Amino acid sequence: MVAFGLTCVVVARMVKHEGPRQPLQVLCRIGILFLTIGTVLDNARTAAGTLLDDGPGAFIWLNVGVSWFCIANHQVLASICVLIPAYFAIASVEKNGGKKTVTRCMTFAALVITLGLFIFQTTKFLSVLPNPLRIKEPEERCQLDQSITLEASRKWGGSLNAVFAYQFGMLFYGIYLVIQGVRKDGCCTRSCLDWRLLFLVINFLCVPGQALVKSLGPFYNCYGSNFWEQMTFASAVFVDGLFSQTKREKSVQLQDPLLTKEDSYLPPKLMEEAPDV
Repeated sequence: MVAFGLTCVVVARMVKHEGPRQPLQVLCRIGILFLTIGTVLDNARTAAGTLLDDGPGAFIWLNVGVSWFCIANHQVLASICVLIPAYFAIASVEKNGGKKTVTRCMTFAALVITLGLFIFQTTKFLSVLPNPLRIKEPEERCQLDQSITLEASRKWGGSLNAVFAYQFGMLFYGIYLVIQGVRKDGCCTRSCLDWRLLFLVINFLCVPGQALVKSLGPFYNCYGSNFWEQMTFASAVFVDGLFSQTKREKSVQLQDPLLTKEDSYLPPKLMEEAPDV
């Protein structure tokens, strides 16, 4: 339900977006949707699997289609998700007075890295085809949940490169946020204890939180990975909302004819009498 709610929030922002649409921001939101929709479908197929018997019942066309989307989403489509922390970093530099040359170079580098990762992951994904689905072995399933889950028969090293790139990108962006807060307001100030520190802690804990899934007992094995996934997705949706609000406020300031160059408000009559600055 959390992932579905995050999906609805992002879709609503895309539909109700005000002002010019920035391509990188659109790609960032598409990346978030790949993450949240992928989690919704992954959870749905797991829940639906409990209603299916072993054997042919698990291979109905809907279950197969959703399973293949989840596999491709993790291994290939998640490459686009690298643009999420990249966009946040570029928007932060721009907000802090960064020069256009710097932001353009960062944008170009982010697009090149994303495209290169996407091509590499796609090539590796296709190299193991045909790759028929199989029912996940009982010993590989969660001990608390005997649902039927389909997975690819052949696996290849580095299939989760895109997922790791996204997660470490979010971690580095969190570090950048905290450093900026310390440089601006000093250490042990309110800026070090607000959402920026929480963002860093969440995305830092996601790394060991998912790496230790198999080591912290059956209950954590069932729910740990899913929990941390949705925590980092929520942090991405939150930061996207902050930048959307900032850009909307700037757009209103630029379009309001009653704002002078000093951003002071004057009634229409006084505006006409005011001397040029």
